[in-house]
Amino acid sequence: MTPTEKRFAGLRVAVIFDNQARPDTTGGYCLRALQKICEPTHVLPQQVHTLDDSFDLYLNVDDSLRYLLPWRLRPAAFWVIDTHLQYAWDRHKARTFDRVFAAQRNGAAALRQDGIRDASWLPLACDPEVHRRNPGIEPTLDVVFVGNIFPGPRQELLEAMAKAFPSHFVGRAFFEEMSDRFSAGRILLNRSIRDDVNMRVFEATACGRMLLTNDLSANGQAELLRDGEEIVTYRSVDEALEKAHYYLQADAEREEIAARGAEVVRKRHTYQVRMEEILEQMGKAGAGEGDAFLARPHDEPLTSILVLAWNQEKYNRMCVESIRRYTRKPYELILIDNGSTDGTLAFFQSVPGARVIANPKNLGFAAGFNAGIEAASGDYVVLLNNDTVVTEGWLETLLGGFATDPTLGILGPTSNCISGPQLVAEVPYKDEPGMQDFARRRQALFGNRVDVVPRVTGFCMMLRRSLIERIGLLDTRFGIGNFEDDDYCLRSRLAGFKVGICPAAFIHHYGSVSFRASGEDYQALLQKNQEIFRRKWADLEPEQAADAATPAGQRAAAAATTPTGPGQAATTTAAAASPAATTAARAARGRQRFQEAEKLRQAGQLEEAGQAFLEAAQCLPNDPLPREKLGAVLLAGGAAAEAAEVYAQVLKMAPASADAAIQHAIALAHAGRQREALNGFERCALQFPLAPSERALVLGWAANTRLQLEDPMGAAQVFRAALQLAPKEAELHDGLGRALAALDDMAAAADAFRQATLLPKPDPRFFANLAAALWSLGETEPAFLALQEALERGCTDPDTLEDFTAAAIELGHTESALATLRSLKGQGGHAAEPLIEALTRVE
Repeated sequence: MTPTEKRFAGLRVAVIFDNQARPDTTGGYCLRALQKICEPTHVLPQQVHTLDDSFDLYLNVDDSLRYLLPWRLRPAAFWVIDTHLQYAWDRHKARTFDRVFAAQRNGAAALRQDGIRDASWLPLACDPEVHRRNPGIEPTLDVVFVGNIFPGPRQELLEAMAKAFPSHFVGRAFFEEMSDRFSAGRILLNRSIRDDVNMRVFEATACGRMLLTNDLSANGQAELLRDGEEIVTYRSVDEALEKAHYYLQADAEREEIAARGAEVVRKRHTYQVRMEEILEQMGKAGAGEGDAFLARPHDEPLTSILVLAWNQEKYNRMCVESIRRYTRKPYELILIDNGSTDGTLAFFQSVPGARVIANPKNLGFAAGFNAGIEAASGDYVVLLNNDTVVTEGWLETLLGGFATDPTLGILGPTSNCISGPQLVAEVPYKDEPGMQDFARRRQALFGNRVDVVPRVTGFCMMLRRSLIERIGLLDTRFGIGNFEDDDYCLRSRLAGFKVGICPAAFIHHYGSVSFRASGEDYQALLQKNQEIFRRKWADLEPEQAADAATPAGQRAAAAATTPTGPGQAATTTAAAASPAATTAARAARGRQRFQEAEKLRQAGQLEEAGQAFLEAAQCLPNDPLPREKLGAVLLAGGAAAEAAEVYAQVLKMAPASADAAIQHAIALAHAGRQREALNGFERCALQFPLAPSERALVLGWAANTRLQLEDPMGAAQVFRAALQLAPKEAELHDGLGRALAALDDMAAAADAFRQATLLPKPDPRFFANLAAALWSLGETEPAFLALQEALERGCTDPDTLEDFTAAAIELGHTESALATLRSLKGQGGHAAEPLIEALTRVE
């Protein structure tokens, strides 16, 4: 054990990264390295909210997913890998850590320039136990590239190399298989995407073959590996071809460079070296002596953001993703499910870093949020409806408002769909970028101004912790919802706290989403809760009661346009006489056409339904739902290209909608745009907080698309990744079998097909695929039985019928085959009739 290893022995490190979307994540190598020097524990992103604060260090290794750690987990370090791909998000996330390490030198410089003073360069590395030369494999290939083929400079290089050197390998491989591929090459190729010093630089060089890479000296490569001595670089495709030709002839020079490169990488650029550097730096940052980790104090308050939902998964996704994308200040996310039945709970449980409260039934607004308030640990608590989309700077603006007056107890933002002085009538934006621009202009215009008012509505209420401690929780006697927000505002003012609105804070509100689906009688609920409120405060002095709540007439007038439902705050629009009246009438027309469109769709009248959804979308320009429905109708009607365009519009309005992103990729695939579809599927799998079963499904589509693009090796890897998430999904086993068959690995393909047939309710084609693999392996009798099973389970595919007949003739099973084929005649197996005649003649 080295002195460094002794120093960190016993140190407890939580290593946070996702390894479900892809197997070769950097976090896995970090975990292996840390196991040699301390006591690491792997934590998945969705588990962080359950972590206690007993670890000595919380190390988050970038996995390309978008989540934040709870602010209480300290000290925290972030090794950010892909600043060249998603810098805006990485910068946002980096602000929440004690120390940031960037794998790209230019990424570290950019972070420092943007105010993250402690960001330092920590390059990627190799794992010598994995990335090593296989002594049993001779270098029989001229050039080898292992990785994804991206359109652009990389694809241009690889196509040129493949044409110039027929003896080559280009494709994907992981772990030991990757090292075997590298071992088989005389020259190993690299072309980074955006001048990043990527993993391949270190992994390929560690395998003892010469690396030929694009010149990355501007991003620090020259400080790691020297050109012409440990690696070889090029600046153009022509230069790469020239150098490849030269070094393939200069065996001794090539092998000398390869040996020096492997020695340097395996000594100086390993993941253990990188992990020791992180531990050293974190120790110095904390105690100054390198022997303990202490989190630097943070004087920023923590905000607990509570989202309450009852169904409406689509809107829940948009709301949560907007919080994760646009919230810059320290916060914890608490998601409360009020007994949803549409997949909302599974989605909430898949959100990395969130704490989830699952109520067994719809407890209503007050009781639902109370469960979240009791679990919250923040200095401030935000009660947020699930049909909202927050904007850049929303939380900073509200916190700035609280800072102006310590007696403020409740603050609310403005919105496009709300009652009273919080309403911003006739908003100008048509999509999310426009909404963000509009919100920024309001922030610049109003600054930290606070307007003191009697009440704010509960679609978004931010509460000071001292207020909650003084007056307690929401009053549950109001049941499903309505007037509990009025009640809490009144209680706040009676306790000496002010209630205010921040005009600079703007949040988009769809309004009435849950109520439309609930079937609740809004008018009856409104009257009931108004009477509860009146009786509760009957003894209030007249001057105190005068502005206690919005007049019932105003609420009743608004009820027809934007009522709320179970699990929702009481939200209303302005009176009909306001400038918003025209907009409200148009929105009412849109909702009417939407309902008519749904009925037409259910009746199978797709063309009429599509027209009605289009009209609904025109009346509801800020609501993506009618467009999503229109896309679905177009896709079902065979208009895939048009559906893709519609889903592209939806994603501009709601980029956080995983459903829209997935359907967009499906539409692209049906429209024959496979490369774009593949990019879409893989982006969905990597970037959206999907449940494991959902991610597996998306990965399955991505793998099938890779098969269509004639990339069976890549398809096999993706199918395997999907099966790690959903091992009992028969379609994935069958897909893996098809990919392996395309790679001519029939034994492994047969195993995969067999597994597909053993799972519940297998598709008949699984047996046909198994039969083909078995026949190619010479297992003719089992193949015949598999074909027979396919037909008996209802397969009437002509190719399968012909294969079955041919196998029966060859094996002498004509009598058995005749009985099977005759049984198909009554099941629509008309293709069997000429085959029956052929078998009869043979018999």
